[in-house]
Amino acid sequence: MSGRGTAAGVVFQAEVGAYAAALILGQRPISRLSTGLPGSPLRVNFETPTAVDDVVLKTDVGEIYVQAKRAITLSAKADSELASVSDQFVRQFRAGVIENGVRRELDPVRDRLLLVVEEDTGDPISIHLKRSSPDIGPAPRRHFLRISKLRSRRSLHTWTRHG
Repeated sequence: MSGRGTAAGVVFQAEVGAYAAALILGQRPISRLSTGLPGSPLRVNFETPTAVDDVVLKTDVGEIYVQAKRAITLSAKADSELASVSDQFVRQFRAGVIENGVRRELDPVRDRLLLVVEEDTGDPISIHLKRSSPDIGPAPRRHFLRISKLRSRRSLHTWTRHG
């Protein structure tokens, strides 16, 4: 992606972060961003040095690692955007969370990996990404992964092939 696409993607990341910042200011729970997210947001970081780097939300209970994509294609190709997001999620899961200078594993009660896409994405995947699903994939990943709005079996099968 280059030019306008990159700029639009950065703007979308900013929108996701701004929404989280508004939740901080309004003292609202992070579940307003996506159903089932734990805690209340305390801090928003952009373009972090973590595997999932678009937006990292520090909450009063843990961390939420966000990949923000304006549009994403439901593709089984190894070099697809979906495969890239899956790879980033796997690397983040393996890396865990740095908390007070100490590494800890992702905790299914406290932490999440979140893929956020624009609601009106024009891609066929938008047909499948309709509402949040709290448990996706085999354990232990199902406790951490939230693909905002994933509903269909086709989407789930393609996603789990990359994971």
